[in-house]
Amino acid sequence: MKKMLLFCTVFLVTFSTCISQDKPVRLMAGQTLQAQLSPHELDTFLVSMKAGEFASVRITEKHIRLHARVYDPAGKLIHWVDQNRMGDKEVVTIFSTIPGSYQVIIGWNFEPPLTGDYTITLQSVEKAGKDAVQKARQLIEGWYLPDAPGAALLVIKNGNPVLKICRGMADLEAGIPVQSNSLFEMASCSKQFTGYAVAMLADQQRLGLQENIRKYFPEMPVYSNPITIAQLTNHTSGIRNIDDLQYAGFSHLDRTTLPICLNFAYAQKKLLFTPGDRFEYSNTNYNLLAELVSRVTDTSFAEWCRANIFRPVGMDNTLFKAQVGQVIPRAVKSYQGTESGYREQMNNWGAVGASCVMSSLDDLEKWLLHLESKKSMSPSLVNLLSTPTKLNNGRLNNYVFGNTINTKMNGQTEIMHLGLVLGYRTALYRYPEEGLCIAFMANDGNDASFQRISRIIDLFRGTNTEELPDLAMIPNIDAMLNEIEAEKTFKESIDLSPYTGVYYANELSTVWEITNDQGRLLIKNQRMDPLRPKYAGKDRFDNIQFQRNEAGKIVGLEILGSGIVFEKKVGEE
Repeated sequence: MKKMLLFCTVFLVTFSTCISQDKPVRLMAGQTLQAQLSPHELDTFLVSMKAGEFASVRITEKHIRLHARVYDPAGKLIHWVDQNRMGDKEVVTIFSTIPGSYQVIIGWNFEPPLTGDYTITLQSVEKAGKDAVQKARQLIEGWYLPDAPGAALLVIKNGNPVLKICRGMADLEAGIPVQSNSLFEMASCSKQFTGYAVAMLADQQRLGLQENIRKYFPEMPVYSNPITIAQLTNHTSGIRNIDDLQYAGFSHLDRTTLPICLNFAYAQKKLLFTPGDRFEYSNTNYNLLAELVSRVTDTSFAEWCRANIFRPVGMDNTLFKAQVGQVIPRAVKSYQGTESGYREQMNNWGAVGASCVMSSLDDLEKWLLHLESKKSMSPSLVNLLSTPTKLNNGRLNNYVFGNTINTKMNGQTEIMHLGLVLGYRTALYRYPEEGLCIAFMANDGNDASFQRISRIIDLFRGTNTEELPDLAMIPNIDAMLNEIEAEKTFKESIDLSPYTGVYYANELSTVWEITNDQGRLLIKNQRMDPLRPKYAGKDRFDNIQFQRNEAGKIVGLEILGSGIVFEKKVGEE
Protein backbone atom coordinates (compact mmCIF):
# COMPACT_ATOMS: atom_id res chain seq x y z
CA MET A 1 0.00 0.00 0.00
CA LYS A 2 1.21 3.49 -0.86
CA LYS A 3 0.50 6.57 1.21
CA MET A 4 -0.79 9.75 -0.37
CA LEU A 5 -1.76 12.92 1.44
CA LEU A 6 -4.90 14.59 0.13
CA PHE A 7 -5.25 18.35 0.60
CA CYS A 8 -8.78 19.56 -0.10
CA THR A 9 -8.34 23.21 -0.97
CA VAL A 10 -12.07 23.84 -1.22
CA PHE A 11 -12.85 23.02 2.43
CA LEU A 12 -9.36 23.74 3.80
CA VAL A 13 -9.26 20.29 5.39
CA THR A 14 -6.15 18.12 5.35
CA PHE A 15 -6.31 14.36 5.76
CA SER A 16 -4.38 11.30 4.61
CA THR A 17 -5.47 8.09 3.01
CA CYS A 18 -3.76 4.88 1.92
CA ILE A 19 -4.10 4.05 -1.75
CA SER A 20 -2.90 0.89 -3.43
CA GLN A 21 -0.22 1.41 -6.06
CA ASP A 22 -2.14 -0.64 -8.59
CA LYS A 23 -5.44 1.12 -8.03
CA PRO A 24 -6.16 4.29 -10.04
CA VAL A 25 -7.06 7.37 -8.06
CA ARG A 26 -9.86 9.60 -9.30
CA LEU A 27 -8.96 13.27 -9.07
CA MET A 28 -11.47 15.79 -7.78
CA ALA A 29 -11.39 19.45 -8.78
CA GLY A 30 -9.59 21.61 -6.22
CA GLN A 31 -7.86 18.73 -4.46
CA THR A 32 -4.11 18.24 -4.12
CA LEU A 33 -2.56 14.81 -3.63
CA GLN A 34 0.95 14.44 -2.29
CA ALA A 35 2.61 11.19 -3.31
CA GLN A 36 5.94 9.44 -3.26
CA LEU A 37 7.35 7.67 -6.29
CA SER A 38 10.21 5.29 -7.05
CA PRO A 39 11.50 4.03 -10.43
CA HIS A 40 9.39 0.88 -10.80
CA GLU A 41 6.14 2.58 -9.84
CA LEU A 42 3.55 4.14 -12.11
CA ASP A 43 0.84 6.18 -10.41
CA THR A 44 -2.45 6.33 -12.31
CA PHE A 45 -4.96 9.15 -11.85
CA LEU A 46 -8.34 9.46 -13.52
CA VAL A 47 -10.04 12.64 -14.71
CA SER A 48 -13.75 12.28 -15.52
CA MET A 49 -14.67 14.36 -18.56
CA LYS A 50 -17.59 14.83 -20.89
CA ALA A 51 -16.95 15.37 -24.58
CA GLY A 52 -15.97 18.95 -25.34
CA GLU A 53 -14.45 19.81 -21.96
CA PHE A 54 -11.12 21.22 -20.83
CA ALA A 55 -9.09 20.04 -17.85
CA SER A 56 -5.79 21.16 -16.36
CA VAL A 57 -3.72 19.04 -13.98
CA ARG A 58 -0.72 20.55 -12.18
CA ILE A 59 2.18 18.29 -11.14
CA THR A 60 4.96 19.69 -8.96
CA GLU A 61 8.22 17.74 -8.87
CA LYS A 62 9.38 18.14 -5.28
CA HIS A 63 12.28 15.71 -4.96
CA ILE A 64 12.14 13.56 -8.10
CA ARG A 65 11.99 14.07 -11.87
CA LEU A 66 8.79 12.80 -13.47
CA HIS A 67 7.01 12.38 -16.75
CA ALA A 68 3.25 12.21 -17.35
CA ARG A 69 1.48 10.13 -19.97
CA VAL A 70 -2.13 10.94 -20.87
CA TYR A 71 -4.50 8.39 -22.39
CA ASP A 72 -8.03 9.02 -23.60
CA PRO A 73 -10.92 6.70 -22.55
CA ALA A 74 -10.26 4.50 -25.61
CA GLY A 75 -6.70 3.85 -24.40
CA LYS A 76 -4.99 6.07 -26.98
CA LEU A 77 -1.87 7.98 -25.91
CA ILE A 78 -2.65 11.67 -26.57
CA HIS A 79 0.04 13.55 -24.58
CA TRP A 80 3.49 12.96 -23.15
CA VAL A 81 4.49 15.72 -20.74
CA ASP A 82 8.12 15.97 -19.64
CA GLN A 83 9.32 19.46 -20.18
CA ASN A 84 11.14 20.91 -17.21
CA ARG A 85 13.45 20.54 -14.23
CA MET A 86 12.87 19.49 -10.64
CA GLY A 87 11.13 22.23 -8.68
CA ASP A 88 9.17 23.36 -11.75
CA LYS A 89 5.60 22.53 -12.62
CA GLU A 90 4.44 20.05 -15.23
CA VAL A 91 0.92 21.00 -16.32
CA VAL A 92 -1.20 18.48 -18.19
CA THR A 93 -3.93 20.11 -20.29
CA ILE A 94 -6.65 18.05 -21.94
CA PHE A 95 -9.32 18.98 -24.48
CA SER A 96 -11.66 15.98 -24.40
CA THR A 97 -13.09 14.56 -27.60
CA ILE A 98 -14.97 11.59 -26.15
CA PRO A 99 -16.62 11.13 -22.74
CA GLY A 100 -15.13 8.97 -20.02
CA SER A 101 -12.09 8.68 -17.76
CA TYR A 102 -8.84 10.18 -19.02
CA GLN A 103 -5.78 8.56 -17.47
CA VAL A 104 -2.83 10.62 -16.25
CA ILE A 105 0.00 8.17 -15.52
CA ILE A 106 3.00 9.48 -13.57
CA GLY A 107 6.37 7.77 -13.91
CA TRP A 108 10.03 8.25 -13.03
CA ASN A 109 12.13 10.22 -15.51
CA PHE A 110 15.14 7.87 -15.71
CA GLU A 111 17.67 9.93 -13.75
CA PRO A 112 18.57 10.46 -10.05
CA PRO A 113 17.18 10.91 -7.48
CA LEU A 114 15.53 7.50 -7.37
CA THR A 115 12.82 8.27 -4.82
CA GLY A 116 10.99 11.48 -4.04
CA ASP A 117 7.76 13.36 -3.43
CA TYR A 118 5.50 15.18 -5.85
CA THR A 119 2.07 16.75 -5.73
CA ILE A 120 -0.76 16.56 -8.25
CA THR A 121 -3.75 18.87 -8.43
CA LEU A 122 -6.79 18.80 -10.68
CA GLN A 123 -7.12 22.55 -11.12
CA SER A 124 -10.33 22.61 -13.15
CA VAL A 125 -12.68 20.80 -15.45
CA GLU A 126 -14.84 23.11 -17.54
CA LYS A 127 -16.53 23.45 -20.88
CA ALA A 128 -13.95 23.83 -23.62
CA GLY A 129 -13.77 27.06 -25.55
CA LYS A 130 -15.58 27.28 -28.86
CA ASP A 131 -12.66 28.60 -30.89
CA ALA A 132 -8.87 28.97 -30.88
CA VAL A 133 -9.02 32.26 -28.95
CA GLN A 134 -11.07 30.82 -26.10
CA LYS A 135 -9.01 27.62 -25.99
CA ALA A 136 -5.72 29.53 -25.96
CA ARG A 137 -7.00 31.59 -23.03
CA GLN A 138 -7.87 28.37 -21.17
CA LEU A 139 -4.39 26.98 -21.81
CA ILE A 140 -2.66 30.12 -20.50
CA GLU A 141 -4.87 30.19 -17.40
CA GLY A 142 -4.20 26.49 -16.85
CA TRP A 143 -0.44 26.75 -17.25
CA TYR A 144 0.10 29.88 -15.13
CA LEU A 145 -1.31 30.71 -11.71
CA PRO A 146 -2.28 34.30 -10.82
CA ASP A 147 0.06 34.44 -7.80
CA ALA A 148 3.15 32.86 -9.43
CA PRO A 149 5.55 33.97 -12.19
CA GLY A 150 3.62 34.13 -15.40
CA ALA A 151 3.42 34.88 -19.09
CA ALA A 152 2.08 37.22 -21.74
CA LEU A 153 0.60 36.15 -25.08
CA LEU A 154 -0.37 38.15 -28.15
CA VAL A 155 -2.07 36.72 -31.24
CA ILE A 156 -2.65 38.84 -34.34
CA LYS A 157 -4.81 37.61 -37.21
CA ASN A 158 -5.07 39.52 -40.50
CA GLY A 159 -3.73 42.70 -38.97
CA ASN A 160 -5.94 42.68 -35.89
CA PRO A 161 -5.09 41.51 -32.35
CA VAL A 162 -7.53 38.73 -31.51
CA LEU A 163 -5.98 37.76 -28.17
CA LYS A 164 -3.85 39.65 -25.70
CA ILE A 165 -3.64 37.93 -22.33
CA CYS A 166 -1.38 38.39 -19.31
CA ARG A 167 -1.26 35.97 -16.41
CA GLY A 168 0.79 35.73 -13.23
CA MET A 169 3.24 38.03 -11.51
CA ALA A 170 5.95 40.30 -12.91
CA ASP A 171 7.36 40.93 -9.41
CA LEU A 172 6.49 38.46 -6.66
CA GLU A 173 8.01 40.50 -3.83
CA ALA A 174 6.18 43.70 -4.75
CA GLY A 175 3.00 41.90 -5.81
CA ILE A 176 2.99 43.42 -9.32
CA PRO A 177 1.14 41.40 -11.95
CA VAL A 178 2.18 40.93 -15.56
CA GLN A 179 0.44 43.52 -17.74
CA SER A 180 0.45 44.34 -21.43
CA ASN A 181 2.98 47.13 -20.83
CA SER A 182 5.29 45.00 -18.64
CA LEU A 183 8.80 44.85 -20.09
CA PHE A 184 10.30 41.38 -20.55
CA GLU A 185 13.92 40.59 -21.41
CA MET A 186 13.52 39.29 -24.97
CA ALA A 187 16.72 37.19 -24.83
CA SER A 188 17.68 35.92 -28.31
CA CYS A 189 14.52 37.34 -29.88
CA SER A 190 16.51 40.59 -29.58
CA LYS A 191 18.60 39.47 -32.57
CA GLN A 192 15.92 40.43 -35.07
CA PHE A 193 16.19 44.07 -33.97
CA THR A 194 19.99 43.96 -34.30
CA GLY A 195 19.63 42.30 -37.69
CA TYR A 196 17.10 44.92 -38.73
CA ALA A 197 19.54 47.69 -37.77
CA VAL A 198 22.33 46.17 -39.88
CA ALA A 199 19.96 45.62 -42.81
CA MET A 200 18.87 49.27 -42.61
CA LEU A 201 22.48 50.48 -42.75
CA ALA A 202 23.22 48.14 -45.65
CA ASP A 203 20.11 49.37 -47.47
CA GLN A 204 21.30 52.96 -46.93
CA GLN A 205 24.72 51.91 -48.30
CA ARG A 206 26.44 52.96 -45.08
CA LEU A 207 28.09 49.54 -44.95
CA GLY A 208 28.61 46.65 -47.34
CA LEU A 209 27.46 43.19 -46.30
CA GLN A 210 30.39 41.60 -48.15
CA GLU A 211 32.97 43.79 -46.46
CA ASN A 212 35.68 42.19 -44.31
CA ILE A 213 34.76 42.83 -40.69
CA ARG A 214 38.37 43.86 -39.98
CA LYS A 215 37.56 47.12 -41.75
CA TYR A 216 35.53 47.94 -38.65
CA PHE A 217 37.25 45.64 -36.16
CA PRO A 218 41.05 45.93 -36.48
CA GLU A 219 41.18 44.20 -33.09
CA MET A 220 40.11 40.92 -34.72
CA PRO A 221 42.89 38.51 -35.75
CA VAL A 222 43.80 38.10 -39.41
CA TYR A 223 42.36 34.77 -40.58
CA SER A 224 43.30 32.89 -43.74
CA ASN A 225 39.73 33.45 -44.94
CA PRO A 226 38.20 36.83 -44.08
CA ILE A 227 34.83 37.09 -42.32
CA THR A 228 32.16 39.27 -43.91
CA ILE A 229 29.43 41.25 -42.18
CA ALA A 230 26.86 39.03 -43.89
CA GLN A 231 28.45 35.97 -42.27
CA LEU A 232 27.99 37.56 -38.85
CA THR A 233 24.29 38.13 -39.56
CA ASN A 234 23.63 34.55 -40.69
CA HIS A 235 25.85 32.74 -38.14
CA THR A 236 28.32 31.35 -40.66
CA SER A 237 31.41 33.23 -39.42
CA GLY A 238 33.06 30.42 -37.45
CA ILE A 239 33.44 32.70 -34.41
CA ARG A 240 32.85 30.89 -31.14
CA ASN A 241 29.85 31.50 -28.92
CA ILE A 242 30.29 33.67 -25.82
CA ASP A 243 28.46 30.85 -23.99
CA ASP A 244 31.79 28.97 -24.12
CA LEU A 245 32.81 31.09 -21.14
CA GLN A 246 31.08 28.33 -19.19
CA TYR A 247 34.43 26.51 -19.40
CA ALA A 248 35.87 29.33 -17.29
CA GLY A 249 33.05 28.99 -14.79
CA PHE A 250 30.81 31.78 -16.10
CA SER A 251 27.03 31.28 -16.06
CA HIS A 252 24.03 33.32 -17.19
CA LEU A 253 23.85 34.70 -13.65
CA ASP A 254 27.22 36.40 -14.02
CA ARG A 255 27.65 40.05 -14.98
CA THR A 256 28.00 39.97 -18.78
CA THR A 257 28.70 43.15 -20.75
CA LEU A 258 29.36 43.98 -24.38
CA PRO A 259 33.09 44.65 -23.76
CA ILE A 260 33.41 41.17 -22.22
CA CYS A 261 31.86 39.64 -25.33
CA LEU A 262 33.98 41.72 -27.70
CA ASN A 263 37.20 40.82 -25.90
CA PHE A 264 36.18 37.17 -26.14
CA ALA A 265 35.87 37.59 -29.92
CA TYR A 266 39.18 39.46 -30.27
CA ALA A 267 41.02 36.66 -28.43
CA GLN A 268 39.95 33.96 -30.92
CA LYS A 269 43.11 33.15 -32.86
CA LYS A 270 41.47 30.23 -34.62
CA LEU A 271 37.97 29.85 -36.07
CA LEU A 272 35.71 26.83 -35.69
CA PHE A 273 35.51 26.46 -39.48
CA THR A 274 36.13 28.32 -42.72
CA PRO A 275 33.69 31.26 -42.85
CA GLY A 276 30.66 30.37 -44.94
CA ASP A 277 31.10 26.61 -44.68
CA ARG A 278 28.24 25.99 -42.26
CA PHE A 279 25.70 27.49 -39.88
CA GLU A 280 26.79 27.58 -36.24
CA TYR A 281 24.67 29.69 -33.89
CA SER A 282 26.87 32.10 -31.95
CA ASN A 283 25.73 34.99 -29.76
CA THR A 284 29.14 36.58 -30.32
CA ASN A 285 28.21 37.31 -33.94
CA TYR A 286 25.41 39.59 -32.81
CA ASN A 287 27.47 41.22 -30.07
CA LEU A 288 29.91 42.21 -32.82
CA LEU A 289 27.05 43.49 -34.97
CA ALA A 290 25.86 45.78 -32.16
CA GLU A 291 29.34 47.26 -31.91
CA LEU A 292 29.47 47.51 -35.71
CA VAL A 293 26.31 49.65 -35.76
CA SER A 294 27.80 51.89 -33.11
CA ARG A 295 31.07 52.36 -35.02
CA VAL A 296 29.36 52.98 -38.37
CA THR A 297 26.90 55.52 -36.94
CA ASP A 298 29.18 57.04 -34.29
CA THR A 299 26.29 56.61 -31.84
CA SER A 300 25.69 54.18 -28.99
CA PHE A 301 23.91 51.11 -30.30
CA ALA A 302 21.05 51.41 -27.79
CA GLU A 303 20.41 55.06 -28.66
CA TRP A 304 20.64 54.47 -32.42
CA CYS A 305 18.06 51.67 -32.23
CA ARG A 306 15.76 53.77 -30.08
CA ALA A 307 15.93 56.73 -32.50
CA ASN A 308 15.85 54.77 -35.78
CA ILE A 309 13.80 51.66 -35.04
CA PHE A 310 11.76 51.77 -31.86
CA ARG A 311 10.44 55.35 -31.90
CA PRO A 312 9.54 55.39 -35.64
CA VAL A 313 7.54 52.19 -35.15
CA GLY A 314 5.85 53.63 -32.06
CA MET A 315 7.58 51.27 -29.61
CA ASP A 316 8.10 54.08 -27.11
CA ASN A 317 8.81 51.83 -24.12
CA THR A 318 11.13 49.33 -25.85
CA LEU A 319 14.89 49.64 -25.38
CA PHE A 320 18.18 47.78 -25.46
CA LYS A 321 19.35 47.46 -21.86
CA ALA A 322 23.00 48.45 -22.27
CA GLN A 323 24.08 48.55 -18.63
CA VAL A 324 23.97 45.89 -15.94
CA GLY A 325 21.83 47.18 -13.09
CA GLN A 326 20.04 49.74 -15.26
CA VAL A 327 16.75 50.73 -13.58
CA ILE A 328 13.89 50.07 -15.98
CA PRO A 329 10.32 50.90 -14.92
CA ARG A 330 7.82 48.03 -15.33
CA ALA A 331 10.64 45.50 -15.87
CA VAL A 332 9.59 41.89 -15.32
CA LYS A 333 11.79 39.92 -12.93
CA SER A 334 13.27 36.52 -13.70
CA TYR A 335 12.42 33.47 -11.56
CA GLN A 336 13.29 29.79 -11.27
CA GLY A 337 11.17 27.17 -9.56
CA THR A 338 12.56 25.47 -6.44
CA GLU A 339 11.35 22.74 -4.11
CA SER A 340 9.89 25.38 -1.78
CA GLY A 341 8.64 27.95 -4.29
CA TYR A 342 10.61 30.36 -6.47
CA ARG A 343 13.91 32.18 -6.37
CA GLU A 344 14.76 35.34 -8.25
CA GLN A 345 17.52 35.16 -10.86
CA MET A 346 19.16 38.56 -11.11
CA ASN A 347 19.30 39.84 -14.68
CA ASN A 348 22.99 40.73 -15.00
CA TRP A 349 22.99 40.75 -18.79
CA GLY A 350 24.12 43.90 -20.54
CA ALA A 351 25.60 42.35 -23.70
CA VAL A 352 23.49 44.12 -26.32
CA GLY A 353 23.04 42.77 -29.82
CA ALA A 354 22.55 39.12 -29.04
CA SER A 355 20.01 39.87 -26.31
CA CYS A 356 18.94 42.68 -23.90
CA VAL A 357 15.90 44.10 -25.69
CA MET A 358 13.25 44.95 -23.08
CA SER A 359 9.79 45.00 -24.65
CA SER A 360 6.11 44.51 -23.92
CA LEU A 361 3.07 42.99 -25.60
CA ASP A 362 1.83 46.49 -26.47
CA ASP A 363 5.07 47.35 -28.27
CA LEU A 364 5.51 43.94 -29.88
CA GLU A 365 2.07 44.33 -31.40
CA LYS A 366 3.35 47.43 -33.19
CA TRP A 367 6.55 45.65 -34.24
CA LEU A 368 4.80 42.65 -35.74
CA LEU A 369 2.29 44.83 -37.58
CA HIS A 370 5.18 46.92 -38.90
CA LEU A 371 6.93 43.83 -40.27
CA GLU A 372 3.75 42.49 -41.82
CA SER A 373 2.57 45.75 -43.40
CA LYS A 374 6.02 46.75 -44.76
CA LYS A 375 4.59 50.25 -45.31
CA SER A 376 7.61 52.19 -44.07
CA MET A 377 10.20 49.80 -45.49
CA SER A 378 11.89 50.15 -48.86
CA PRO A 379 11.48 47.23 -51.30
CA SER A 380 15.22 46.56 -51.09
CA LEU A 381 15.07 46.37 -47.27
CA VAL A 382 12.11 43.98 -47.47
CA ASN A 383 14.11 41.85 -49.88
CA LEU A 384 17.15 41.79 -47.59
CA LEU A 385 15.09 40.69 -44.60
CA SER A 386 13.35 37.88 -46.48
CA THR A 387 16.07 36.35 -48.66
CA PRO A 388 18.13 33.40 -47.36
CA THR A 389 21.81 33.31 -48.26
CA LYS A 390 23.92 30.39 -49.49
CA LEU A 391 26.71 28.47 -47.85
CA ASN A 392 30.00 27.88 -49.63
CA ASN A 393 28.63 24.56 -50.95
CA GLY A 394 25.60 26.27 -52.50
CA ARG A 395 23.06 25.10 -49.93
CA LEU A 396 20.62 27.63 -48.50
CA ASN A 397 21.07 28.96 -44.99
CA ASN A 398 17.66 29.98 -43.64
CA TYR A 399 18.89 32.24 -40.83
CA VAL A 400 18.32 35.79 -42.07
CA PHE A 401 19.09 38.96 -40.05
CA GLY A 402 17.95 37.55 -36.71
CA ASN A 403 15.14 35.28 -37.84
CA THR A 404 14.85 31.72 -39.05
CA ILE A 405 12.75 31.42 -42.21
CA ASN A 406 11.20 27.97 -42.60
CA THR A 407 9.06 26.55 -45.35
CA LYS A 408 6.42 24.30 -43.81
CA MET A 409 5.13 21.10 -45.39
CA ASN A 410 2.10 22.92 -46.78
CA GLY A 411 4.41 25.37 -48.58
CA GLN A 412 3.64 28.24 -46.24
CA THR A 413 6.33 30.38 -44.66
CA GLU A 414 7.20 30.47 -40.98
CA ILE A 415 9.43 33.30 -39.71
CA MET A 416 10.46 32.76 -36.12
CA HIS A 417 12.94 33.09 -33.29
CA LEU A 418 13.09 31.78 -29.73
CA GLY A 419 14.80 33.32 -26.72
CA LEU A 420 16.08 31.87 -23.46
CA VAL A 421 18.17 33.47 -20.72
CA LEU A 422 17.83 33.10 -16.95
CA GLY A 423 14.11 32.64 -16.20
CA TYR A 424 12.94 34.35 -19.40
CA ARG A 425 11.44 32.38 -22.27
CA THR A 426 10.35 34.26 -25.42
CA ALA A 427 9.06 33.48 -28.89
CA LEU A 428 8.09 35.52 -31.94
CA TYR A 429 6.35 33.77 -34.86
CA ARG A 430 4.95 35.04 -38.16
CA TYR A 431 3.03 33.17 -40.85
CA PRO A 432 2.67 35.79 -43.62
CA GLU A 433 0.42 33.78 -45.96
CA GLU A 434 -1.94 33.06 -43.08
CA GLY A 435 -1.93 36.57 -41.65
CA LEU A 436 -0.90 35.11 -38.28
CA CYS A 437 1.57 36.62 -35.79
CA ILE A 438 2.27 35.40 -32.27
CA ALA A 439 4.36 36.86 -29.45
CA PHE A 440 4.95 34.97 -26.21
CA MET A 441 6.98 35.84 -23.12
CA ALA A 442 7.32 34.10 -19.74
CA ASN A 443 9.40 34.69 -16.61
CA ASP A 444 9.05 31.43 -14.67
CA GLY A 445 12.16 29.65 -15.97
CA ASN A 446 10.05 26.73 -17.12
CA ASP A 447 11.42 24.76 -20.07
CA ALA A 448 7.87 23.76 -20.94
CA SER A 449 7.44 27.23 -22.49
CA PHE A 450 8.45 26.26 -26.02
CA GLN A 451 6.19 23.21 -26.11
CA ARG A 452 3.42 25.44 -24.82
CA ILE A 453 3.82 28.01 -27.56
CA SER A 454 3.69 25.16 -30.08
CA ARG A 455 0.29 24.17 -28.64
CA ILE A 456 -0.91 27.75 -29.12
CA ILE A 457 0.36 27.87 -32.70
CA ASP A 458 -1.35 24.56 -33.47
CA LEU A 459 -4.67 25.96 -32.22
CA PHE A 460 -4.56 28.93 -34.57
CA ARG A 461 -3.13 27.05 -37.56
CA GLY A 462 -5.35 23.99 -37.20
CA THR A 463 -2.32 21.70 -37.00
CA ASN A 464 -1.03 19.09 -34.56
CA THR A 465 2.75 19.10 -34.28
CA GLU A 466 3.04 17.39 -30.89
CA GLU A 467 5.45 14.47 -31.15
CA LEU A 468 4.57 11.43 -29.07
CA PRO A 469 7.33 8.98 -28.17
CA ASP A 470 7.49 5.40 -29.37
CA LEU A 471 6.62 3.54 -26.16
CA ALA A 472 8.76 0.62 -27.32
CA MET A 473 11.78 2.92 -27.09
CA ILE A 474 11.26 3.88 -23.44
CA PRO A 475 14.42 3.00 -21.47
CA ASN A 476 14.42 -0.23 -19.49
CA ILE A 477 14.11 0.69 -15.81
CA ASP A 478 16.42 -2.05 -14.53
CA ALA A 479 19.06 -1.21 -17.13
CA MET A 480 18.90 2.46 -16.15
CA LEU A 481 19.21 1.62 -12.45
CA ASN A 482 22.19 -0.63 -13.13
CA GLU A 483 23.82 2.15 -15.12
CA ILE A 484 23.26 4.66 -12.33
CA GLU A 485 24.67 2.26 -9.74
CA ALA A 486 27.68 1.42 -11.94
CA GLU A 487 28.44 5.12 -12.30
CA LYS A 488 28.94 5.41 -8.54
CA THR A 489 31.82 2.93 -8.52
CA PHE A 490 33.20 3.43 -12.03
CA LYS A 491 36.98 3.51 -12.43
CA GLU A 492 38.99 3.88 -15.62
CA SER A 493 41.01 0.88 -16.76
CA ILE A 494 43.84 2.99 -18.22
CA ASP A 495 46.73 4.92 -16.69
CA LEU A 496 45.47 8.46 -16.04
CA SER A 497 48.79 9.98 -15.02
CA PRO A 498 49.70 11.31 -18.53
CA TYR A 499 46.54 13.44 -18.52
CA THR A 500 46.82 14.97 -15.06
CA GLY A 501 48.32 18.41 -14.52
CA VAL A 502 47.53 22.10 -14.84
CA TYR A 503 46.17 23.46 -18.13
CA TYR A 504 45.71 27.07 -19.23
CA ALA A 505 43.34 28.50 -21.89
CA ASN A 506 44.59 31.83 -23.18
CA GLU A 507 41.26 32.70 -24.84
CA LEU A 508 39.40 32.23 -21.57
CA SER A 509 42.16 33.40 -19.22
CA THR A 510 41.37 30.39 -17.08
CA VAL A 511 43.09 27.38 -15.52
CA TRP A 512 41.95 23.78 -15.22
CA GLU A 513 43.51 21.44 -12.69
CA ILE A 514 43.12 17.83 -13.80
CA THR A 515 43.68 15.08 -11.24
CA ASN A 516 43.16 11.37 -10.76
CA ASP A 517 40.30 11.06 -8.27
CA GLN A 518 40.00 7.40 -7.23
CA GLY A 519 40.33 6.13 -10.78
CA ARG A 520 38.36 8.91 -12.47
CA LEU A 521 39.66 11.97 -14.28
CA LEU A 522 38.55 15.06 -12.33
CA ILE A 523 38.62 18.56 -13.83
CA LYS A 524 38.51 21.43 -11.35
CA ASN A 525 38.22 25.20 -11.62
CA GLN A 526 37.25 27.33 -8.65
CA ARG A 527 34.24 28.77 -10.52
CA MET A 528 33.05 25.51 -12.09
CA ASP A 529 31.30 22.42 -10.85
CA PRO A 530 33.80 19.55 -11.17
CA LEU A 531 33.78 17.61 -14.44
CA ARG A 532 34.28 13.83 -14.58
CA PRO A 533 34.67 12.89 -18.24
CA LYS A 534 34.94 9.25 -19.29
CA TYR A 535 37.61 7.76 -21.55
CA ALA A 536 36.37 7.31 -25.12
CA GLY A 537 39.60 6.04 -26.73
CA LYS A 538 42.55 7.66 -28.51
CA ASP A 539 43.27 10.28 -25.80
CA ARG A 540 39.65 11.43 -25.77
CA PHE A 541 37.47 11.82 -22.67
CA ASP A 542 33.87 12.65 -23.65
CA ASN A 543 34.22 15.90 -25.65
CA ILE A 544 37.79 16.60 -24.47
CA GLN A 545 40.57 15.62 -26.86
CA PHE A 546 44.05 15.57 -25.36
CA GLN A 547 46.95 16.47 -27.66
CA ARG A 548 50.48 14.99 -27.82
CA ASN A 549 53.73 16.38 -29.17
CA GLU A 550 56.11 14.50 -31.47
CA ALA A 551 57.69 12.85 -28.45
CA GLY A 552 54.32 11.42 -27.45
CA LYS A 553 53.81 13.57 -24.37
CA ILE A 554 50.48 15.22 -23.55
CA VAL A 555 50.92 18.96 -24.14
CA GLY A 556 47.35 20.25 -24.23
CA LEU A 557 43.70 19.58 -24.89
CA GLU A 558 40.85 20.85 -27.05
CA ILE A 559 37.16 20.99 -26.18
CA LEU A 560 35.59 19.43 -29.25
CA GLY A 561 32.73 21.37 -30.77
CA SER A 562 33.85 24.67 -29.28
CA GLY A 563 37.48 24.71 -30.41
CA ILE A 564 38.68 26.01 -27.04
CA VAL A 565 42.33 25.00 -26.56
CA PHE A 566 44.18 24.54 -23.27
CA GLU A 567 47.96 24.26 -23.05
CA LYS A 568 49.58 22.10 -20.40
CA LYS A 569 51.87 24.17 -18.22
CA VAL A 570 55.62 23.56 -18.59
CA GLY A 571 56.79 20.99 -16.10
CA GLU A 572 53.39 19.27 -16.09
CA GLU A 573 54.00 17.01 -19.12
